[in-house]
Amino acid sequence: MDCEAVLIQNISEPLWNRFSVELKLKKTINSYRPVFIYESNICEFLGKTARETPNLFAIWIQNVLRYSNLPKSCPILANTYSWHNFRIEKNSLPPVVLVGYYRVNFTNFLKTNNGRLTINNSTIILIIKMK
Repeated sequence: MDCEAVLIQNISEPLWNRFSVELKLKKTINSYRPVFIYESNICEFLGKTARETPNLFAIWIQNVLRYSNLPKSCPILANTYSWHNFRIEKNSLPPVVLVGYYRVNFTNFLKTNNGRLTINNSTIILIIKMK
């Protein structure tokens, strides 16, 4: 997968992410069951190895960084960021992942006094198959 994101201004405050994975229910058109939901400060994960922060989200962040030109630390400067030939590495999936259709949601936001200021919201549909 190739994609691009254009950031039109610097982000100097901590950037937060809400990351969720949902499994599509069989025999339904558009119904998904939540499998995993995680909210974190992205700046805490940038530049760290998965060993320093051993959880699924940290492993996924390292996978995303491997295929992109995203900075390895905050602040995140205004720029065009891209991912080329992005794919999910097998070692970034837990061994209990079931075959099926998944919806992965990413919402990046800043925390403000009035709640949240959403920076972007992305959804990816994945198909996990047996080999």
